[in-house]
Amino acid sequence: MKTFYLRTLGLRMLALVVATAPVLPAAESLAPTKAARPWVSDRLSVCVYCGASDLAPPKYAEYARQLGKALAARRWTLVWGGSKTGLMGAVARGAKEAGGRVEGVLPEFIRQWEVAYEAADEMIVVATMHDRKMMLQARSDATVILPGGIGTLDEIGDVLDLRSLNQNRKPIILLNQDGFYDSLLAFLDYTVAEKFTKNESRQHLLVAKSVEEIVGLLEKVERVPGTVSR
Repeated sequence: MKTFYLRTLGLRMLALVVATAPVLPAAESLAPTKAARPWVSDRLSVCVYCGASDLAPPKYAEYARQLGKALAARRWTLVWGGSKTGLMGAVARGAKEAGGRVEGVLPEFIRQWEVAYEAADEMIVVATMHDRKMMLQARSDATVILPGGIGTLDEIGDVLDLRSLNQNRKPIILLNQDGFYDSLLAFLDYTVAEKFTKNESRQHLLVAKSVEEIVGLLEKVERVPGTVSR
């Protein structure tokens, strides 16, 4: 597993690191060349947000595993939060078991809990949760959101906000497995009705009910100019 540290003190520093990542000596020494990595540039990188709890019903982890396998089958790269637990571990294992590439981004304080997925092809360690979200978005072409808790809810709000402000034009796909997100979707509709959210912004969230629907939406995605090349 490849690991390197991005020591950032704030938004401006992280943005500088992201912008220059392809030429940093540390990154170059740990990442094979494009010729040795057919995953780069011509293949999608998909960010997956999901829960890390091992206590959730097994059906959610099974869907996550299926998604990981589906990404790998199409030679798309999984970019995720780096953990081996819960749905996060399930999606990574599904991808690796099917021969896929997985790239994790993990805050240092979580890495110290020894929950990192050791089989990851690449693991980036950052300073904060905020840095983690920024790096995940910088390295991906689309975002898929599976069931999760407070952390996943934060990630949903963050990526939707960026999309609404035209700071991120990448597709956002929500898996509403067995109606898991029905209440959230109803709340978002209510914010539109009460004029707190524009309907256009609400429509940025694409809803799927199965892994097959997610894949169908992802197949329409093209690589986004400016996504970090690895």
